[in-house]
Amino acid sequence: MSPEALIGQTLGGLASASSLFLVAAGLSIIFGVTRVVNFAHGTLFLLGAYIAWTLAVPLGLGFWPALLLAPVAVAGIGLVLELALLRRIYQAPELFQLLATFAVVLIADDLVPLLWGPEDLLGPRAPGLAGAVRIGGLRIPQYDLFLIALGPVVLGLVWLVFTRTRWGLLARAATEDRVMVAALGTDQRWIFTGAFTLGAFLAGLGGALLLPRETIHHDLDTQMIVSAFVVVVVGGMGSLPGAYLAALLLGLASAFGTALVPQGTLVTMGLVMMLVLALRPQGILGRRLRADTLPPAGPGAVLRPATPTQRLGWGALIAVLALSPLWLGSYGLSVVSETVILALSASALHLLSGAGRPDQLWSRRLRWVVGAYGAALAVVKGGAGLGLALAAGIGAGALGGLGVGWFVTRLGGVYLAMLTLAFAEIIHGVTLQAGALTGGDNGLVGVWPPAWIAAPGPFLWLVLALVVPALIGLRAFILGEGGRRLQSARDAPARAAACGLGLSRVQALAFVVAGAAAGLAGGLLAFHKGSVFPTLTAVPVSVDALVMVLLGGIHALSGPLLGAAAYSALKTGLAAGTDFWRLAVGGVLVVLVLAFPGGLASILRRPRAASAPSPTPTPTPSPLPVSPPRPAASSQGEPVLVVSDLARSFGGVAAVDGVSLTVRAGERLAVIGPNGAGKSTLFALIAGQERPDQGRVTLLGRDITGVPASRLARVGLGRTFQSPRPFLTLTVAEALRTAARLSLPRREADARAAFLLERLGLGALASHPGGGLAQGEVRRVDLGLALAGRPRLLLMDEPVAGMALGERAALMDLVGALAHEEGFAVLFTEHDMAVVFGFADRVVVLDRGRALAEGSPEAVRENPAVRACYLGA
Repeated sequence: MSPEALIGQTLGGLASASSLFLVAAGLSIIFGVTRVVNFAHGTLFLLGAYIAWTLAVPLGLGFWPALLLAPVAVAGIGLVLELALLRRIYQAPELFQLLATFAVVLIADDLVPLLWGPEDLLGPRAPGLAGAVRIGGLRIPQYDLFLIALGPVVLGLVWLVFTRTRWGLLARAATEDRVMVAALGTDQRWIFTGAFTLGAFLAGLGGALLLPRETIHHDLDTQMIVSAFVVVVVGGMGSLPGAYLAALLLGLASAFGTALVPQGTLVTMGLVMMLVLALRPQGILGRRLRADTLPPAGPGAVLRPATPTQRLGWGALIAVLALSPLWLGSYGLSVVSETVILALSASALHLLSGAGRPDQLWSRRLRWVVGAYGAALAVVKGGAGLGLALAAGIGAGALGGLGVGWFVTRLGGVYLAMLTLAFAEIIHGVTLQAGALTGGDNGLVGVWPPAWIAAPGPFLWLVLALVVPALIGLRAFILGEGGRRLQSARDAPARAAACGLGLSRVQALAFVVAGAAAGLAGGLLAFHKGSVFPTLTAVPVSVDALVMVLLGGIHALSGPLLGAAAYSALKTGLAAGTDFWRLAVGGVLVVLVLAFPGGLASILRRPRAASAPSPTPTPTPSPLPVSPPRPAASSQGEPVLVVSDLARSFGGVAAVDGVSLTVRAGERLAVIGPNGAGKSTLFALIAGQERPDQGRVTLLGRDITGVPASRLARVGLGRTFQSPRPFLTLTVAEALRTAARLSLPRREADARAAFLLERLGLGALASHPGGGLAQGEVRRVDLGLALAGRPRLLLMDEPVAGMALGERAALMDLVGALAHEEGFAVLFTEHDMAVVFGFADRVVVLDRGRALAEGSPEAVRENPAVRACYLGA
């Protein structure tokens, strides 16, 4: 590449980066403050472009007045959208907010052509910047140089808003701790309104700035929202400087990718995103959240097997579908077949978004496409028959799930979702630009079933024969041991890891199972349509599946089936009756989100709940044998835990500096110290949450330095948490059994769970979900989960925080009795000195990361250095 071409590509990439940054900055502000994943942000960008064109051309105001007025108009639209829709659903799960913004996208998809027509529109040039500047023999448009300069200016102005205004300071505080901001008497609703309005203004500004560079068309919103998501995540969620750097990186990568590898332009952005997040999962300037700081997925409903009446109802429905060829025509049977296929695809997504963490929006898109193309390639390129092709689709989906799951399950939350988006974008680019393999825009055609099954009726029977067992298998997985482990990983990932659950393994298994189901659905759809085109990889197709899951109800096993039926009926019925079916579907979705945030399944549950009063909880006797308590260890006094010269620094500040301690069998050792003394870091190092800079940790003679938390439960370490998070959608009995089975054989684990239910006084709560427990009950359940694997050392982080005085004494007495009965040692930290001096055999005092004193409670209490440093005497 010549120097002139290098300069041209660099400046072109920087100009594109500035436009992209404006849109991504607005998206980052909205998500950072309100936690709304605003899928309609691309629509706001599109409206900014169209409104600016209207002001500049038909109304004759010219470009510069349009550039000033269009963002203000879009900000007003954003204000109305936030007040009328989003403000009403801030308490709903984040994915329901995404569903609401997707409904806005559907509405806009019909309104924009209605208002501005279907043709592409050409905007005016910018007066005063219509010429070019000669740089190194190249003519660089002045407008591109203006855009390059505008990006840092906007970044600086937004930074001033957030650092020099009262609203900005409150907005930054709300991103860190909403509860504290509310406690200060601040009305957070207006903070959220301001953030959404500011984000809409920036999106409108980005759209208006597009006029002199590109034609305006209806697909701009989809293209821009994907690019903006990528920029925000690569830069780091909530980081405006990070978003600017990411926009520069991706703008330059796209410019040079287009010049060097024209056939790979659509893959470039996905590859860059995947590379950045693989090396730095939190993004360029983002902060990585530990598992115990991730927000819970929401309580939801406890998943239960179908009742006999429900089974009868589903059987009757299957019979009706199987007999539908007797009265439905070809078109009706085609719609039914596609709906059943979509129900399987939505159920595969539900396995991850409902039973797993709800951050798997794009992963279904990848596996669905891989399955469809796998089956189609087997037919077109390999000459395979129906059975072999469907097997190829299932295998391709499972392998795709395994590959993606293995690679991305090190991440969490929105980063995991966005990395699967990167994979999906790569697949989208491959399907479009690898024409020799995938057919490119022409797709793969001629994927027809054999003649004996080609008619609509027999094909429906084939679909039912394959999909119904697949749905039963998915349901069995969710209700079985694998599903309970997946639910526990979603509800409380740090708690699940401390019980011995390998989060990556269980999530990877879910990817494989869901991938196989989605691959089957993709293969069946390929035969149903007779072809596969790259449109199958488009973003709206993925969002359709999510809409089905949310519309039916994410916390109900029947949700995907109800959602698929309702969404297909809406689309088919409205498309047949009006040209503006997207507008109608979007309006219906808005109504459903506002009226039934729990989905259609919640409507079906309400009459039954209203007709029968809730029974009074009664103790539930366990059918399992009660195991006797383990006798005290014969080797009293032997070291259980040995910490040698442990150190850990953060940014040059030593949080733990050369700490050594020993915990012996049956001993109760307390670690105390003022705030910032290093207690939490020391416990994180012992529990495998952090890796030390130096030193060694041994448990029962085994070196566990830096060993992940999920492996420590199996070698004898149990722990409780300062702020325990229960498994919200598991009952207390299910949670204890799930935790025990991670470390013990099944029969012994079930007996252990039954023993803990009785010993901890949880029998009356055995069938209660973890999401409905009081604080004292949550503490006892957390203790039971820590003891489920029969640990030799119990690590307790502020075990009585937030409890009433009477509950504190009762809990510590219970821990002491169990420690005496079972012979395990206790290492704990606590701020309540009455608990410390009344429970501990020995005390270690930390100050500024170092051990200040060690001895009996009486000796430590009288130590002058301790009294001066900690006790205030």
